[in-house]
Amino acid sequence: EDPGLQRIEENSEAHLGDQARRRAVAQPMKDQAESVGIKWFEAPVGPGVPMDIVIFGRLLPGLTMFGFLRTYSSWENFHWECMIWYGTMLILILGNFWMNRRDYAAGVLLRLGFWRRAVQCIVIPLALS
Repeated sequence: EDPGLQRIEENSEAHLGDQARRRAVAQPMKDQAESVGIKWFEAPVGPGVPMDIVIFGRLLPGLTMFGFLRTYSSWENFHWECMIWYGTMLILILGNFWMNRRDYAAGVLLRLGFWRRAVQCIVIPLALS
Protein backbone atom coordinates (compact mmCIF):
# COMPACT_ATOMS: atom_id res chain seq x y z
CA GLU A 1 0.00 0.00 0.00
CA ASP A 2 0.91 3.62 -0.38
CA PRO A 3 2.65 4.92 2.80
CA GLY A 4 0.97 8.31 2.42
CA LEU A 5 -2.50 6.76 2.43
CA GLN A 6 -1.55 4.56 5.35
CA ARG A 7 -0.42 7.60 7.35
CA ILE A 8 -3.68 9.43 6.54
CA GLU A 9 -5.67 6.41 7.67
CA GLU A 10 -3.72 6.23 10.95
CA ASN A 11 -4.24 9.96 11.56
CA SER A 12 -7.97 9.72 10.91
CA GLU A 13 -8.28 6.75 13.27
CA ALA A 14 -6.35 8.65 15.94
CA HIS A 15 -8.62 11.67 15.41
CA LEU A 16 -11.77 9.58 15.72
CA GLY A 17 -10.38 7.97 18.86
CA ASP A 18 -9.70 11.45 20.27
CA GLN A 19 -13.31 12.49 19.59
CA ALA A 20 -14.61 9.36 21.33
CA ARG A 21 -12.36 10.10 24.32
CA ARG A 22 -13.66 13.68 24.50
CA ARG A 23 -17.25 12.44 24.39
CA ALA A 24 -16.51 9.95 27.16
CA VAL A 25 -15.01 12.72 29.30
CA ALA A 26 -17.87 15.14 28.55
CA GLN A 27 -20.67 12.68 29.38
CA PRO A 28 -20.13 12.75 33.19
CA MET A 29 -19.98 16.57 33.05
CA LYS A 30 -23.23 16.61 31.09
CA ASP A 31 -24.91 14.28 33.59
CA GLN A 32 -23.68 16.37 36.51
CA ALA A 33 -24.85 19.63 34.89
CA GLU A 34 -28.29 18.19 34.16
CA SER A 35 -28.60 16.86 37.71
CA VAL A 36 -28.48 20.43 39.06
CA GLY A 37 -30.87 21.75 36.41
CA ILE A 38 -28.43 23.18 33.84
CA LYS A 39 -29.30 22.24 30.28
CA TRP A 40 -26.39 21.04 28.17
CA PHE A 41 -26.00 22.84 24.85
CA GLU A 42 -26.04 20.55 21.86
CA ALA A 43 -25.00 22.00 18.51
CA PRO A 44 -27.83 22.07 15.97
CA VAL A 45 -27.76 19.15 13.57
CA GLY A 46 -29.11 20.98 10.55
CA PRO A 47 -27.12 23.29 8.29
CA GLY A 48 -27.23 27.05 8.48
CA VAL A 49 -27.15 29.80 11.03
CA PRO A 50 -30.18 30.73 13.16
CA MET A 51 -32.10 33.67 11.71
CA ASP A 52 -31.73 35.83 14.84
CA ILE A 53 -27.93 35.57 14.48
CA VAL A 54 -28.11 36.54 10.82
CA ILE A 55 -30.28 39.56 11.56
CA PHE A 56 -28.89 40.83 14.87
CA GLY A 57 -25.31 39.62 14.56
CA ARG A 58 -24.58 40.33 10.92
CA LEU A 59 -27.11 42.57 9.14
CA LEU A 60 -27.92 45.00 11.96
CA PRO A 61 -24.29 45.91 12.80
CA GLY A 62 -23.42 46.31 9.12
CA LEU A 63 -26.40 48.51 8.37
CA THR A 64 -25.99 50.65 11.48
CA MET A 65 -22.24 51.09 10.81
CA PHE A 66 -23.05 52.16 7.26
CA GLY A 67 -25.61 54.64 8.61
CA PHE A 68 -23.13 55.88 11.22
CA LEU A 69 -20.40 56.43 8.63
CA ARG A 70 -22.82 58.37 6.41
CA THR A 71 -24.06 60.64 9.22
CA TYR A 72 -21.29 61.18 11.82
CA SER A 73 -21.20 64.79 13.00
CA SER A 74 -17.53 65.75 12.88
CA TRP A 75 -14.10 64.24 12.63
CA GLU A 76 -13.24 65.51 16.14
CA ASN A 77 -16.07 63.42 17.62
CA PHE A 78 -15.77 60.47 15.23
CA HIS A 79 -13.80 58.13 17.50
CA TRP A 80 -15.95 58.89 20.54
CA GLU A 81 -19.17 58.31 18.59
CA CYS A 82 -17.71 55.13 17.09
CA MET A 83 -16.96 53.77 20.57
CA ILE A 84 -20.52 54.58 21.66
CA TRP A 85 -21.84 52.77 18.58
CA TYR A 86 -19.57 49.78 19.27
CA GLY A 87 -20.62 49.52 22.93
CA THR A 88 -24.30 49.78 22.02
CA MET A 89 -24.00 47.08 19.35
CA LEU A 90 -22.07 44.80 21.69
CA ILE A 91 -24.73 45.06 24.39
CA LEU A 92 -27.62 44.59 21.92
CA ILE A 93 -26.09 41.64 20.08
CA LEU A 94 -24.93 39.76 23.18
CA GLY A 95 -28.20 40.50 24.97
CA ASN A 96 -30.24 39.22 22.05
CA PHE A 97 -28.06 36.12 21.70
CA TRP A 98 -28.28 35.04 25.33
CA MET A 99 -31.95 36.03 25.81
CA ASN A 100 -32.89 33.60 23.02
CA ARG A 101 -30.72 30.89 24.60
CA ARG A 102 -31.46 31.37 28.31
CA ASP A 103 -31.79 27.65 28.98
CA TYR A 104 -28.26 26.97 27.73
CA ALA A 105 -26.48 30.08 29.03
CA ALA A 106 -25.29 28.56 32.30
CA GLY A 107 -24.10 25.40 30.59
CA VAL A 108 -22.03 27.36 28.09
CA LEU A 109 -20.77 30.14 30.33
CA LEU A 110 -19.59 27.72 33.02
CA ARG A 111 -17.39 25.76 30.63
CA LEU A 112 -13.66 26.29 30.87
CA GLY A 113 -13.31 25.85 27.11
CA PHE A 114 -15.58 28.85 26.49
CA TRP A 115 -13.44 31.15 28.62
CA ARG A 116 -10.19 29.74 27.22
CA ARG A 117 -11.40 30.56 23.72
CA ALA A 118 -12.60 34.02 24.81
CA VAL A 119 -9.14 34.81 26.19
CA GLN A 120 -7.51 33.46 23.06
CA CYS A 121 -9.75 35.43 20.68
CA ILE A 122 -10.23 38.67 22.64
CA VAL A 123 -7.77 39.29 25.46
CA ILE A 124 -4.54 38.20 23.76
CA PRO A 125 -5.09 40.32 20.60
CA LEU A 126 -6.02 43.32 22.78
CA ALA A 127 -2.89 42.89 24.87
CA LEU A 128 -0.72 42.65 21.74
CA SER A 129 -2.22 45.71 20.07
